[in-house]
Amino acid sequence: MGEGVGLMETVYQHLKLLGCDVRCTKTLRPGSGFNQQIRTEIARAHLFIPLVSKTANERGWVHQEICYALAMNVPILPLAVGELPQGMVEGLQALALNPMDPVELSTKLTPELISNHVRLHSASDFAMYERAEFHEDRTRMLVDAAGQALQEVCWDQSQAKRPCDAFRVRQMGALSSFSLPDKPYYDQQWQTCNGNGHPRSMALCRDLQHERQRLEQLALVGGCDLVVSPRIRYTERGTDALIARLHVLIDFLNRAALRLPHFRIVIAEDVLPGNLLILGDWFLAESVTPEGSLGYVQTLATWHAPTVLRRQQEFDHIFDRLLEQFQEKSQGMDLREAAIQKLQEFVSELRAGTDARSVD
Repeated sequence: MGEGVGLMETVYQHLKLLGCDVRCTKTLRPGSGFNQQIRTEIARAHLFIPLVSKTANERGWVHQEICYALAMNVPILPLAVGELPQGMVEGLQALALNPMDPVELSTKLTPELISNHVRLHSASDFAMYERAEFHEDRTRMLVDAAGQALQEVCWDQSQAKRPCDAFRVRQMGALSSFSLPDKPYYDQQWQTCNGNGHPRSMALCRDLQHERQRLEQLALVGGCDLVVSPRIRYTERGTDALIARLHVLIDFLNRAALRLPHFRIVIAEDVLPGNLLILGDWFLAESVTPEGSLGYVQTLATWHAPTVLRRQQEFDHIFDRLLEQFQEKSQGMDLREAAIQKLQEFVSELRAGTDARSVD
């Protein structure tokens, strides 16, 4: 970037001090396509800050990146080195910086300015969405998203005393991904969970195990907030299949006490309308609770970070309210123990035939 190179490092360090997760050319992974990584990072950014100098403005690539960010509805805050540039940047109210004044950056590029830019775009609904038509497509989408998140993990964080919220798993739905067997596709447990309904293919069982494993790996680093609504119709697969899924979830909760110190769970009495999964504040997937035994269909997902941030905040608000209600009913019990007890009571009801209510 010519005269902007020194400023890029200064801006990078300034944003790191503000607690931002900063991505730039120096953070790109070797061995992967340079241009594709840049487009991906821009599309998934909460805020794109192009550094525009005279040299960069003349070369034109900065305008391409700004056009791409505009197309993806990503907030843009250009920083201009010296005079305000002409062209695409003119209409974006670039922030002019004097490269010879190191104090100016901290007084102009403030946390409040950054938050306002992100907040304005999080209120809009112009996010780019992907659609997974069938359950198999949804599962592969979630496996891929969790895998990309795991590539970003600095693994010494997994031993940290506080969770890294950028990787926190938030899920709200019927039985959750943690009721999927962590077993190979040929294991008998999958047949039990299939029950009487349309059998899951071996490939789907394999991918569902990967979904469970990768989300659990992320939860080890970032923690997990889980809302489970087990009172669902399961007539297609049968009561025994529902009980089998509940036992898998109970087993997960028993082990989670040791493996996931940043794990919280709420058992919701009401039947929830769908399944919502949020990874950190940069990916979400949402599905309608399926009927029959064909599994989730028409799942919508987005990497539009401002939108995900807004939905994460909404999730946290709902979770805190449900958590307060659940704690009150649990009379001071540990959350996991209370959830296990509630699920075991529901299993007893199912065995007694007093409650039979479809999710895959």
